[in-house]
Amino acid sequence: MTQYPIVLEVKETDKGLRIRATTSVSRALEQAKSLQSELRCIELDYGATLAAVREALASAGKRGHRDPRAYWFAGKYLAEFIGRLEGHGFYLVGKNTTPAEHIGMSRASVEKMMAFYQRYPDPFKIDRSVPWSKYRDNREPRDE
Repeated sequence: MTQYPIVLEVKETDKGLRIRATTSVSRALEQAKSLQSELRCIELDYGATLAAVREALASAGKRGHRDPRAYWFAGKYLAEFIGRLEGHGFYLVGKNTTPAEHIGMSRASVEKMMAFYQRYPDPFKIDRSVPWSKYRDNREPRDE
């Protein structure tokens, strides 16, 4: 039996975040209650991820003196959420665009934060004196 991933589409409504998903008819019929439970868990996880990302970005500091590690943590939270989804056979429609809209950033910024997280396995090795713009554009000097 071929398995297809479940597509998640996130919509923000006046009642908060709502996730829409598509799946095969057979899976929906076989596992309707299980699928509803999984989607509720994903919705909670996505909300918690967005809250953590917003908190990390808010802690970055003032313009011009922003701690690049805050962007590392934001990228970590997003990348790990997407990894959890994919590990369970789901994927987010517009996996960079959707969270970008919900945190008020561009798709490119979300991609750069996740790439930054992947380039640096240890946030304590990130030089706080190097501005985020250099890390963001992958122009920082590296001595690894």
